Amino acid sequence: MTELLRFNLALLPGGATAKSMFETASHFRSIADGYLLHPEQALPHLTLTQFYAAQQNLPKIWARISAALPASFSVFMQGLVFRDIGEFGKKHRGHAGVWVDVKPSDDLLKIQKTAVSALRRMKINPLTASSGYEPHFTLCRCRSFDSLPKLRWPIFLPKQEKTVLSIGRSDDMGQFQEVIFKTRNKS
Repeated sequence: MTELLRFNLALLPGGATAKSMFETASHFRSIADGYLLHPEQALPHLTLTQFYAAQQNLPKIWARISAALPASFSVFMQGLVFRDIGEFGKKHRGHAGVWVDVKPSDDLLKIQKTAVSALRRMKINPLTASSGYEPHFTLCRCRSFDSLPKLRWPIFLPKQEKTVLSIGRSDDMGQFQEVIFKTRNKS
């Protein structure tokens, strides 16, 4: 039987923004509960959907997905958010999330829905539904907001960010661990 691995179809930010996200996330290291952005552990990403597939099927999946979606896409980052994430399922109960909120523009929601539909047409079950989709870049997860450090950290100010489409290996927490395929940023 072929082993199914977890993958993440996502939009990746540019290098300067990724570096800033790593720096901001590092301020939450002492309270992180497993999920923390770090260059060697979890890469900044905006999940479109996650899915399980056999590694050998990824080139075919990527060919179809990259043909159906834009190679790059600009998103509007609205700022840093501290949020109870228990509503995202049992495994998140009692957890809080620190993330960079992204405006759910009609175009972004259409891209996410197209990604989910493309996977379904390939008989792949997407793990992220289109209904209730909340676009964001997770910086860390922690047990509660009570544990937030009393320090000053860089705050993400609202800004437009160009992202590129990618598929990467993901762990069970949804951390994007390794880029497998990505489009080139067409400036």
